[in-house]
Amino acid sequence: LEALRRDGVPREEAERVACEGALRVAGFARCYTRTQLERGAISPADDIARRVLHGYNPRRNGDAVVVPQAFNLIVSYTADHYSPYSYDTHVPVIIMGGGVAPGRYAHAASPADIAPTLAHLLRAERPSNAVGRVLLEAIRQ
Repeated sequence: LEALRRDGVPREEAERVACEGALRVAGFARCYTRTQLERGAISPADDIARRVLHGYNPRRNGDAVVVPQAFNLIVSYTADHYSPYSYDTHVPVIIMGGGVAPGRYAHAASPADIAPTLAHLLRAERPSNAVGRVLLEAIRQ
């Protein structure tokens, strides 16, 4: 940032140029700037953009978030689920125990639904920052 200030280059301009450069590289589909993500300047109706926004952490992400093309692997030496595509974000949820109705459920669920569901089963108050729903379809009535 110091070099940008010294040269009079606005941070937003540097982010924009970085994204333009990244999108010239084969294998990349999209790029979002820190400014776009922090200002919420993306369409919430766009599933990919919404997933990028929900995965964005201003302390850990850089000034440009690059999204690979679908089914394109960026070399990683660890198990990674970094892309915002549905094939990389699908996580099965398994719940068992008292109060749970046995079965398989095709309803959409997310990891965010686990805490509210467990709180419901334990008859405890749901966490104040919980954003998920209680998986009522899996609760024994």
